[in-house]
Amino acid sequence: LPAEDVLLSLGIAKHGFQHDLIASEFLPTKSAKQIKIRMANLRHRCKGNPVADAVAQAKVKPLSDDEVEAIMQFARENGGCYKWKIIVKLLPWRDVTSLAALWEQHVQSLGAQQRDEGDADVARADADVDDDVSTEGGDGMDLDMPEPEAE
Repeated sequence: LPAEDVLLSLGIAKHGFQHDLIASEFLPTKSAKQIKIRMANLRHRCKGNPVADAVAQAKVKPLSDDEVEAIMQFARENGGCYKWKIIVKLLPWRDVTSLAALWEQHVQSLGAQQRDEGDADVARADADVDDDVSTEGGDGMDLDMPEPEAE
């Protein structure tokens, strides 16, 4: 039913892939398994319906700071290992495939930010060096420096 699909899309927007919460809050007459099957059928059958759109948005929604911290904490506790099938249990509103892809995007964006910040630091350092060097007089020496005493 179209009305159920609208409720389902609202549930996905709020709870992601937590089928049991969607069922209890938005569609109490449906089981979590029925919700999961309905989401899969609508997602694959036709694009442009509210459920397919909600699922697509849930998959690409950037990781929150809390989600990033949960992933990093898991990795610290497990020797730097990222086991997505286990991590997704900590973040059940995400699915395994999109979670791994979103983490990769997050890591790449951090690398880009660090490169940008590094470039800005280098530019500031270059500007500081240029300000410190006085080339007045053409010999590259700072004219404010005292002359060495002759013996």
